[in-house]
Amino acid sequence: MKFKVEIIEILQYQEVIEDKDEQKALQKLKEKYHDQGIILNEENYV
Repeated sequence: MKFKVEIIEILQYQEVIEDKDEQKALQKLKEKYHDQGIILNEENYV
């Protein structure tokens, strides 16, 4: 018999970013993630 198995990993990270505008704050976070300033690993599993 063959079985199809699906594995889903969920990671979560939270950070407080101060800015006058929510879109600018999100952009800062995206840039930090893109520049590897945020690295998700086994500590971030939900």
